[in-house]
Amino acid sequence: MKCSNCGRELNDGDKFCMGCGTKVESVVKPEKNKKEKSATEPVTVDQVAVNPVAVDPVEKPVDQVPVYAYQYPQYQPPKKGKGLIITIIIMAVIILAGLIFGLWYFVLRGDDSKDNNISNNSNNTNLVDNNVNTNTNTNTNTNTNTNTNTNNSTLPSHSTTDYLPTANSSAFKYKAAFTERNKLLLFTKNETSKTYDLDIEVEFYDASGKLVGSDNEYVIGIAPGQEAVVQMYSTPEEFDSYKVYIDEKESYYVSAYKDLTITSNDNKKTNEIVIQVKNNSSKTISSVEVGVVFYKNNKVVGFDYDFDTKVNTGRSANLSVYYPYDNNYKDIDFDDFEVYINEAYYYE
Repeated sequence: MKCSNCGRELNDGDKFCMGCGTKVESVVKPEKNKKEKSATEPVTVDQVAVNPVAVDPVEKPVDQVPVYAYQYPQYQPPKKGKGLIITIIIMAVIILAGLIFGLWYFVLRGDDSKDNNISNNSNNTNLVDNNVNTNTNTNTNTNTNTNTNTNNSTLPSHSTTDYLPTANSSAFKYKAAFTERNKLLLFTKNETSKTYDLDIEVEFYDASGKLVGSDNEYVIGIAPGQEAVVQMYSTPEEFDSYKVYIDEKESYYVSAYKDLTITSNDNKKTNEIVIQVKNNSSKTISSVEVGVVFYKNNKVVGFDYDFDTKVNTGRSANLSVYYPYDNNYKDIDFDDFEVYINEAYYYE
């Protein structure tokens, strides 16, 4: 016998089709050993009573759970609405955090590059050489040179000022000036016969002699006769005096200071000084750094620097610095500038 739904061959006694689970209809089976009556043979009442037709009893089927072939659920793609909203929110948070960090870094940090406080210090225009110098000599081996600044002196010509001794009696001396942004500039010159590396440190004190700040800068490979200038970017807004220390050690580098050709141009279209430093030596220069000091009526008003590395023989370091600006980011007027070679060295 076959399933009426799928045509699968059924076994005797099956209640459900093993292929599709369809319930098997009950079938009446005639006895094979009985002789079938002819359709034309008359049947009497006695015969019906005595010889009833044998019919297999119809058993009530027992409910069985049909077996079905497992069907895997179809893939439903995730909804994009919520994911898109979450992505937009995350990106907005990242952008906002970047803006906040940029605002802090470039406007609120308070270093030299973005210092937005107008200085109230009285030493913001002059070279120290015309200020009041108080030299205190003790019985120790250290000669202490303390510089106290006043506001009634003028800035001498930047090419004729004498140098002062340092607090630690270094072989190097210095002269000092303050920019319009109240940052201390230190000029130093190598008057020895050797090339040195310099560690220049400044300590700032209040009127009671307490330390209120310090800063240091480095000059690498300063050659005999070479003059360099550095800016103390962490100059405090208010202080009464300061001490300068210069620690020198003989350099492992070879100076290319005397093998350079320097040209500069005031590019008023871009508000910058363009400097070209040509390497005339037979070696590749490891580093070249220039410092540019801006003047107005022979007074220092601003400073900036630039550098380059790996300047090959016969090639040039092409550098530039922008015009000076005050604490409110307004351009500072100047009528002169001077370029200093702070570093030009190679390792041999």
